[in-house]
Amino acid sequence: MYLTASKVTVKKTARKFVLQAKLKINGKLVKGKKITFKFKGKTYRAKTNSKGIAKVIIKKNVVKKLKKGKTYAVKVSYLKDSVKSSVKVK
Repeated sequence: MYLTASKVTVKKTARKFVLQAKLKINGKLVKGKKITFKFKGKTYRAKTNSKGIAKVIIKKNVVKKLKKGKTYAVKVSYLKDSVKSSVKVK
């Protein structure tokens, strides 16, 4: 099993941004699996699409609360596997 998460850089003025993860099992991209994203104390869930990619859109009300110049941790998990990523605010 192979789980990867992309790092995100977002401007403080952005209306939204996307957290994204890719899941491969036995070298094949997998559809319909639930991926969990933990960001700033909240849990977001998304299913993988036909390309093995799960996306979560973080809306403007959350972006407004982020501090400029700070980096926030994101934990992405599938079953017992998890990877860490980050969101950097410019």
